Amino acid sequence: VEAVFDSGFPMPSQREEVFSKARTAKVAFWDPSTRTMRRDLREDAINLFWERSTALGDEGRRWRVELRGARKVASYSTPVSVGDLVTVAPISYPHALSVSGSESVTLQAFHIYGASSMGIVEAAGRGGNVYENMRIGRRDGSSRLLSTNADGLHSNGVMRGPTLRSSEIAFTGDDLFNVHNSISVVIDRLSDTEIVVVDPKDIIFDVLKKGDEFAFYDVNSRAPIATGPLSSPPLLFDGAGWPERIGSLRATLRRHNLALASSLSLALSRVILLQFKESLPAAVQAFTTLGQGVGIGSGSSISDSWLHDSYARLALATASDTRIERVLFQRSGGVHIGIEDDLWWLEGDIAGVRNVQVVDSILQECGEPAVHATRRARDVVLHGNTIQRHSQQVPAPPFLLPPFPPVPPAMPPSPPAPPPLTPPSTPPPLAPPPLEPPLPPLSPPPPPPPPPPSAVATTVLEACIAILGVISLVTAALVSRGSRLRRMAKRADGIEIRLARGLSIHSAVSADGSAGVEIRAGAAGPLSERAEKQ
Repeated sequence: VEAVFDSGFPMPSQREEVFSKARTAKVAFWDPSTRTMRRDLREDAINLFWERSTALGDEGRRWRVELRGARKVASYSTPVSVGDLVTVAPISYPHALSVSGSESVTLQAFHIYGASSMGIVEAAGRGGNVYENMRIGRRDGSSRLLSTNADGLHSNGVMRGPTLRSSEIAFTGDDLFNVHNSISVVIDRLSDTEIVVVDPKDIIFDVLKKGDEFAFYDVNSRAPIATGPLSSPPLLFDGAGWPERIGSLRATLRRHNLALASSLSLALSRVILLQFKESLPAAVQAFTTLGQGVGIGSGSSISDSWLHDSYARLALATASDTRIERVLFQRSGGVHIGIEDDLWWLEGDIAGVRNVQVVDSILQECGEPAVHATRRARDVVLHGNTIQRHSQQVPAPPFLLPPFPPVPPAMPPSPPAPPPLTPPSTPPPLAPPPLEPPLPPLSPPPPPPPPPPSAVATTVLEACIAILGVISLVTAALVSRGSRLRRMAKRADGIEIRLARGLSIHSAVSADGSAGVEIRAGAAGPLSERAEKQ
């Protein structure tokens, strides 16, 4: 392919740092009028990759680009032609936003307009994070085509998956939404209760705690072998000669039919020691057993959102208990549920994804089939969805809240002042005050009076001490009464704060354990009597 690339972008050359350091670079062709990607609707991803380029001139902007997988272009529903746009997107640099080792994080009302890798990545931690009223997409009026060079939102092995609400993710260089568990490989057995695993996703060290369940599966059949609780948190392991053996680990795994993506790290820092309370079966052996934390990544959801125009899939649900509802999907590779047969990325629930729901959503031009569940997926519910072969470019759906962040409403104008009942009368002008005669010159101040007798000072001091004593007695009585009220409130399983004019705010726990807050008016008897009446 020959193309002239826009100035301001790195040229597709190994001399450019972003290309020399990239683990891969993806190529896409675009319709110049609609500015959407051309693709084969039967494929879940475009998957054209940059191999090399040759400079042709035009001030260094014209290049001949050689592609891997170029035969796929012939199957496009609309053929590539002269005048089409092309992007070459290297994937190497940091993500736009990383949420690492975190729990219950809420991010609201923000934009991501460009990412050299993924838009949002959350990894490790207990999870349960919320992303709301946010947008990953092209800036309005921009000439750019891609918003990210890889996934939009990628959830990698958090204990509880993310919640995405009232948001838009679009024009990504890979999947729009991807949530998954991670898979480890057993590489050594030290004893009946000690196992060494390699964790290329770098998850279990930061996620699993003492008492968490860890499951083992046969590497070929994926059949379950054993599940047991950890007796201690995971530990980094550099014993048993692994500093010297780690260099040949990838080749060893390949000999055992475990071919992994080259981007997965097999460094010594990913070697983990797991200790269990009970003995493990003899079938748990090195290079024949997979393992993962039970339930990691489960509980994610997407609702009231707009996901469209991705290089690959709409949503990839390879963790259990995922719910998708009231989502508009457009022009992407479909919703994929479950784990694939290969272990290339070491992602997904090995035993099979369960309890995934896609309800009340619209899927336009989203592949064939638009929703694909693998044979290892169970309890998948599809209800109330509309699937259409064609799509239209539409403005943001009404459930989004443009502009971001919302502009506060303007204050209403003040009402005009009412006219006076009677016309005001003009008071007569006041006469100027009479001039006073000038003051006589000041005389020197008189000498200070003699000090009072000591008996008077003694009497005043004694009176002050007496007044302070009375104040102390009154304060002690009030504190004592407050303590009795608090103790009585505690016996009534509640706390009461008295307010002015007979008002009170009361928090109490009922017999069924529920809590409530109540504001009361009027005179009230002792707190213990009111608690009994309640």
